[in-house]
Amino acid sequence: IYSANNFQSYSYPSPFNQVERVKYISETDTLYLGGFTVDHPYTNVWGIVGREIVRYNNWSKSKDLAYRIVLPYRDTNPLLIMKAMDIWGGRIFAVDSRFATVYYYDSNNGNALGSVTPGPQIFNSTGWVDIPYGLRAFQRSNGEYLVFVEDDWKSKVVFY
Repeated sequence: IYSANNFQSYSYPSPFNQVERVKYISETDTLYLGGFTVDHPYTNVWGIVGREIVRYNNWSKSKDLAYRIVLPYRDTNPLLIMKAMDIWGGRIFAVDSRFATVYYYDSNNGNALGSVTPGPQIFNSTGWVDIPYGLRAFQRSNGEYLVFVEDDWKSKVVFY
């Protein structure tokens, strides 16, 4: 499947000047990138998704920019930065590093749909999400979404 002799390299597509996360859906030829743009630049907060998620349709052919999502962001205390993202079954999920709030969006148009936070079952708190792919999502056959978030405090995974 993968070969060092058969790879493709791309320049940053507009509007990016730094790409941090990549998710490609081959069935629909759709690419999602997270990173920093001219409008929402890097501000010395390392290791995060970035400040925007951008969807491109027809990536292998025409690379059509479909929409841009400006992520919640604050680089002063308390930090509000997205550490991880995932795309599954019509939803885009992004999790904030400090409080494990999961923000979710409609992957068809980029519209914000809501957020979910840790509940009383874990005392409404978590440790930091501190790994780049610390969020995974899945849609069950009944339409329900399962979202898993890494939590480095007390070595657990938060399940929404």
